[in-house]
Amino acid sequence: MTSEVPSSSLPYKLNQQNQTQYQHNIRLLEKIVDAVILCGKQNIPLRGHRDDSTSDSSNKGNFLAILQLLAKHDEQLMSHLQTAKKNALYTSKTIQNEVIQLIGNHITGKILKGLQGRGFYSIIADEVTDKYANKEVLVLCLRFLDTRENPATIKEEFLDFSNIGRTTGEAIADKLIEILRSLAIPIENMRGQAYDGAAAMASEKRGCQGRMKSLNQLALFTHCRSHVLNLSVASACKLPLVRNMIDVLNSVFIFFDSSPKRQGFFENIIENDGSVDFSKKKLVGLCKTRWVERHICFDVFYTMYKFVIKCLQHIINQNLDESTSEDWSWDRQTKVTAQGLLASLTSFSVLITFVFVRYVLDTIKPLTLKLQKRDIDIFTASKLIEEHVDRIKEIRTAVDTEFESCFEDAKQIADDLDIVIKIPRVCSKQQHRENVSTTNPKDYYRSVVAIPFLDFLLSELNSRFQKEDLVAYSICTLLPINMTNLSQEELSKLASELTFWESDLPCLSVKDLEKELADWKRYCVNMSKETSEKLCNLIFLFNFVDGDVFPNVKILLHIGCVLPITTCEAERSFSGLRRIKSYMRSTMQEDRLTGLALMHLHHSLEIDQKEIVQSFIRQGKRRLFQSSLFS
Repeated sequence: MTSEVPSSSLPYKLNQQNQTQYQHNIRLLEKIVDAVILCGKQNIPLRGHRDDSTSDSSNKGNFLAILQLLAKHDEQLMSHLQTAKKNALYTSKTIQNEVIQLIGNHITGKILKGLQGRGFYSIIADEVTDKYANKEVLVLCLRFLDTRENPATIKEEFLDFSNIGRTTGEAIADKLIEILRSLAIPIENMRGQAYDGAAAMASEKRGCQGRMKSLNQLALFTHCRSHVLNLSVASACKLPLVRNMIDVLNSVFIFFDSSPKRQGFFENIIENDGSVDFSKKKLVGLCKTRWVERHICFDVFYTMYKFVIKCLQHIINQNLDESTSEDWSWDRQTKVTAQGLLASLTSFSVLITFVFVRYVLDTIKPLTLKLQKRDIDIFTASKLIEEHVDRIKEIRTAVDTEFESCFEDAKQIADDLDIVIKIPRVCSKQQHRENVSTTNPKDYYRSVVAIPFLDFLLSELNSRFQKEDLVAYSICTLLPINMTNLSQEELSKLASELTFWESDLPCLSVKDLEKELADWKRYCVNMSKETSEKLCNLIFLFNFVDGDVFPNVKILLHIGCVLPITTCEAERSFSGLRRIKSYMRSTMQEDRLTGLALMHLHHSLEIDQKEIVQSFIRQGKRRLFQSSLFS
């Protein structure tokens, strides 16, 4: 007998045996669901190479192994696994997929409960190639304001992985729309969209953002600010001397990373030195996309510079180090490569370029890290960008003083390593480097490295960090620090700009909004300095404002909080994808992948296995009063 709610059915209420059997079967189901949740959260592959009932393999996968372990301490589960029919164990891949999908739906439902109330949100999307399945995978994340918590918090949450056949703007937009509609997320509540700068995503006419705006004009587009920063620095690093220095660092990293023997020798050199205790004994590669990783690379290389040179010298002059007890032998090609790398690293032009570029990039490292925060808002991001651009301008203005400290640092390293401080040979017909008429190395490298690099970097930062949608930044004017300085004319202009969200606001006209803004300005003027300083971003102000007194301001702040800054959450999801989708799991389908990703990426989210079991029962007809639920 079956029932939508078995515990409320007549057979359950009239028969004590049915009640006992029902509870027994429910407990078995809960243990199966628990095993799936464990595998999903810990990113453990569920299935073995041969885990079907016809296989004689002793290893049928982690899921069945976990059930067998639980069965050692549970007679009911042991009895089921040993006596149930092989085609009725409820441990097959089909049942696994059903349970995984139900858990995924459960997690998604919990996430989407944060969209209660006004329900404003923004989407964050990106695509990556799944190298194992050779497919393009689209990720969708949501940014929204969770008002269930007190105080309200900004959330950025992963929602879905989907395979896409093509990466055109239309195909990506159609897939995003399909996902949103399948999850019952209203497209009309979308207030922002964040992608990278690829034409398929960012084009206003044929890109994804243009397609979305055709459905909802209020969905403002944001080019990932972290990506913009990466592009600015990458463009500045195309200067010949800087590019040459980066190529040298990358070549040195590959030289050691590609050979366990060379890496082992390098670690041996560090250990035998004994002058410095390093926790890291391995160079870090230059990441092409994440500049925060390049900061780490420069810092590690800076601390190990002398050890790299010492190691290369010992490779060239075999067993030069008497403290090395082992007999290291090197082939001719290794020695030739080491000779070339040593010549580059002991060139003062490479050294001074490395020291200065590291110094400048250390200045913007905090910005790189801050932009990756989930709860950063458009005002905070804009303010941070302006502050760091101003800092670069200060370095450029005081380039003589700033460069002198870098030059002295490089000179100290050069003296320790016997590197000759000189300028390259200059000739009248030289076309590929600057011919500065000076014999002073400090003046020469300031002119050909420091000034061009800073000028190029400033130019890129100023041109790329343009505010695409100025109307979005008008919300930042509502902060007390900005509001108190507005004139009546500026207040009227602000009210006119904010009517862009007229359909979201309860005000009946621009005059009504202007009146509320005037009241809000008076409130800000009378606010204590201490309170005003605490309300330094949109989320703090949202939690402070009384929605009954200032309803329009409250809603505008809500919209401002959900506007996206970066696509870092999508990038973090790709990191999870690489952990889940390995060459052993290359045939995994979308539903299973998304369900496992939701469990793994939302590891801290509590999953109610009892609710999953009830959903599983309601999904199909289950024999809950039979001697075996699975018979």
